[in-house]
Amino acid sequence: MFEKVNNFLLCKKYIRPILFILLGALVVFIPSLTILLTKKSKCPPPPYPSRESLNASDYESNTDYYRKLESVHNLTPLDNLRMDRLSSPRFCPSDSSKIIYLRRQYHMPDINGSSTTLHWVDMSDLLSPKWIQLTRPIWGIHDQQFYWIDKTTILFLSNRGSSGLNQIFQLNLPGDILGINNFLEPIQITDYPLSIDNLLINRQASRLAFSCQG
Repeated sequence: MFEKVNNFLLCKKYIRPILFILLGALVVFIPSLTILLTKKSKCPPPPYPSRESLNASDYESNTDYYRKLESVHNLTPLDNLRMDRLSSPRFCPSDSSKIIYLRRQYHMPDINGSSTTLHWVDMSDLLSPKWIQLTRPIWGIHDQQFYWIDKTTILFLSNRGSSGLNQIFQLNLPGDILGINNFLEPIQITDYPLSIDNLLINRQASRLAFSCQG
């Protein structure tokens, strides 16, 4: 009987210090865990891939892809997705026979990536129009919201820069556009830490406005 009482008292003697130690460890552990989780959530995103890693060495137009097919098949939803998307045609302010438009094309044949580029077309002869692709197709890169400034200058938005954010770019057209063999390299005009959107330019091409978003 006395032995059980002594064991109980002995246990009671050590229980309180053990509880204090566990409580102290818990008090230290919870803030440490909170700090670790906070730091993890604030980790910067991985660096944006370089132009070289995005440049599509396996680029192939859907026209070339279908031209190489040896068998005829019915049109499927997948074929519909592979079709190019043409949009936003704009006439040259001083020559309405010259047009620039956007073309969105998809990686062939798996459609795992897409690219939107600027294209120029000469409609002087409606029976035999002449067209040139102005900007280089890079998977994940999209040109958009372009404006003719004059006959040889185009401003547009694109995420072609190293930051991957939409910025304003300038494209200078050569005198002989039909002589372009390897695309034109646009000049980056802005380098804001936020993406630019809603680009607007007045008719005189003397002022522009845009919004920025994170």
